[in-house]
Amino acid sequence: MRYSMIVASLLSSVSTVAYAQATFVIGMGLNSCSMYLSAVENHPPGMYRAIERQEGKFVDEHARYDDWLAGFVTASNWWAARTGTGNGIGVDPPAIDVWVKRWCEQNPTKNVVEAASAFVQEGRR
Repeated sequence: MRYSMIVASLLSSVSTVAYAQATFVIGMGLNSCSMYLSAVENHPPGMYRAIERQEGKFVDEHARYDDWLAGFVTASNWWAARTGTGNGIGVDPPAIDVWVKRWCEQNPTKNVVEAASAFVQEGRR
């Protein structure tokens, strides 16, 4: 009896592990919401600061977050269309910015990817 309980316990944990999927996040999405809020402070939604130099255009952190978030939404839309698991979200960077800023103000210790995921999930409802 004791042996079968141990085996059952091991099998249930193995099957749980088999279905668990790792999500790999790179870039600005790993940063905390408090870092995001610092970057967007005193910026109108969707707007960033840039400097044109001979070497090229240099942008502030807000632009980098906007680009990362736009890429996340784009990838989510692509995945939903490819797998037939939902509709695409048609929004612009200022709308994403406003929503993520509000979410991050309520969840400053969470990561930007968590904010982006919540945005996509709400947009699909």
